[in-house]
Amino acid sequence: MKKITEFVYLVEEMIFSFYLFQVTRWVPDHMASHCFNCDSEFWLAKRRHHCRNCGNVFCANCCHLKLPIPDQQLYDPVLVCNSCYDHVQACRTRDIMSQQLKKPIATASS
Repeated sequence: MKKITEFVYLVEEMIFSFYLFQVTRWVPDHMASHCFNCDSEFWLAKRRHHCRNCGNVFCANCCHLKLPIPDQQLYDPVLVCNSCYDHVQACRTRDIMSQQLKKPIATASS
């Protein structure tokens, strides 16, 4: 009975972790012969780079920026594609603006 209880606990923990932290599924290298953005072909001198946010495969020109992605427990800056960089930056700016709007307006005392 103890092993079943431990197993149920582990499964519940895994389900909770899955919904709490969305894990990016990487496109396998063998499935990507061209850059997802600019369509340039990969070969010995043009390497594949995985975006840590979306998981797609890009060339170095389309995937060279770095950002932390706390939603995926990536707190140090990691490689992201240009599109994800723009999207994450826009979302963060929007969040900051939203927080600023929620602050009460200070009134001048006379």
